[in-house]
Amino acid sequence: MNEPQHPAATMGRIVHYKVSPGDAVPSGNTKPGRVCPAVIVQPWGDANANLMVIPDGTAPFWVTSRMRAEDAESAADGQWFWPPRV
Repeated sequence: MNEPQHPAATMGRIVHYKVSPGDAVPSGNTKPGRVCPAVIVQPWGDANANLMVIPDGTAPFWVTSRMRAEDAESAADGQWFWPPRV
């Protein structure tokens, strides 16, 4: 049996998020294009979710209705993706 390419987007899952220029980021070193860990707060299907983004060295911030990218290479600013399996 083949596993699905991506797990279901469910509340509490850890993902990676690529910071967007329009995000309300607290002051700090979180610049657009930087990838930060995030927690899915509210999924909207398998490809859209509200996230709590957790940057290093500054306060978390929330983003809403963000689309999933296939992977880190294809992610545009403002999209989230599943961390690679290592």
